[in-house]
Amino acid sequence: MSEIHHALVLNLHQPAGNLEHLLEHEPWEAEQILCAIDRIPRSLWPYEDLARVHLSLSGTLLETLASPAFQARVYGMVKCGDLLWYLQNRRIIEILGSAVGVATVLIVASERALIGGEVDSASASVSSSER
Repeated sequence: MSEIHHALVLNLHQPAGNLEHLLEHEPWEAEQILCAIDRIPRSLWPYEDLARVHLSLSGTLLETLASPAFQARVYGMVKCGDLLWYLQNRRIIEILGSAVGVATVLIVASERALIGGEVDSASASVSSSER
């Protein structure tokens, strides 16, 4: 295997229930999201000797993809079971740990801002005078 000199990290998240909602109201959008996720391992297969992608997958997205009911609904679009299997190919994909919901950090930062007053600009821009 060739030496790798860079890292590509993709953060994939869907809020709980969002893909199901899109399937009902915007099926084309749901299909595009699923096909984009499905394309990640497929596009890397020819480059197993030199490419690796790091994926941060939210717990809500993984729960949706693993749900038998959801898999049955999208079977004609994407085979979620196969997709989840392909994402385990450690020669091309490294799964990074992630929270169940991505917004958790933002909620914590907002609560700190409301409780403690001044918070640095990286986490929130609320001062004690804005409470």
